[in-house]
Amino acid sequence: MMTDWKTYAYKALLYGLHSTRIYKAAKRAYAGMGGILTFHRVVEPRGAFSPNAALEVTPAFYDTIIAHLKAGGWRIVTMTDLCHCLRRGSPTDHLVALSFDDGYRDNFENAFAICKRHDVPMTINVTTGFINGTSFPWWYAVEELLRHRDKVIFNRSGNMVTLPAKTLPQKMAAYRLLSAAFSHALPRDIAQLLDSLEVLNSVDLRSYCRNLLMNWDMVKTLADSGRVEIGAHTVTHPALRLLEANHAEAELGASRDALAAILGRPIEHVAFPYGSRQAVGRRELELAAKLGFTSAVTTRHGTLQPEHRSHLAALPRLTVNGRYQSLKTIDVFLSGTSTALANRFNRVVSQ
Repeated sequence: MMTDWKTYAYKALLYGLHSTRIYKAAKRAYAGMGGILTFHRVVEPRGAFSPNAALEVTPAFYDTIIAHLKAGGWRIVTMTDLCHCLRRGSPTDHLVALSFDDGYRDNFENAFAICKRHDVPMTINVTTGFINGTSFPWWYAVEELLRHRDKVIFNRSGNMVTLPAKTLPQKMAAYRLLSAAFSHALPRDIAQLLDSLEVLNSVDLRSYCRNLLMNWDMVKTLADSGRVEIGAHTVTHPALRLLEANHAEAELGASRDALAAILGRPIEHVAFPYGSRQAVGRRELELAAKLGFTSAVTTRHGTLQPEHRSHLAALPRLTVNGRYQSLKTIDVFLSGTSTALANRFNRVVSQ
């Protein structure tokens, strides 16, 4: 999660690149064939305390993005079509894939409805444990706990700590502390951390998370619609690079197999949780290829180039940050200007 000053600085940079028209000059060298826009949630704002606001865009903004892309001549495609075009390697293609991670209920209720209205496809990468109710998006569980409490009791390495959470700065400080604890925990320990928070604070965070996420009927409806391609996103949403190789492979393979069995179709694409270099390394890219996925996507910032036909297991994406919801951001991202700046002017972002 970016600190406020980093958020404001990055926003100012993006808007400056747009207002000075520098982004247009970069298009020829860096725009390539298009990009994969990454989203998580499409939901209305929920108040001043929103530590996960970066993961959220409003329905109105998502609608505007699609209209803007269509008006600009971009072709919105599934990941399967995108991979086909990448293999062909035509630099004249102007492609965008709309890629969602995790499996939130508002993907079904809001994002899907907007895509239907515009007659465009989307891809949703599903964390199967989230849908089964055996794993939980702890970042939203912690946010929900702090939203309604003036203080939170936390078992910190065997010591009971009371975290003040009455004011907005206190809530944000408590969120950062709890987030650090969960971020550094192994998947088997995350459930214990969540159990502890529930017991110590007399709250049912699991029910909240279940209501936040899709159920299997919703996932099936999306898959059967012809407009939504379902990809894998592991079972428990771990940082795969921190796991033993056999555990990382099982996370990827079990997620794919569960989705294929329930939906009655092969699952060709996967999104790595977190997707950064700290969470995904060469081993994970090789595991995705070994398991037979047609493509695997990271969160490494980059546009798509014809050369990516040789790197389908390490495709970059362009994460749409809810803290700066502006079409200027989309224009700068797809021009490749931000790719150049984020990657020392390298055009092809893969490993």
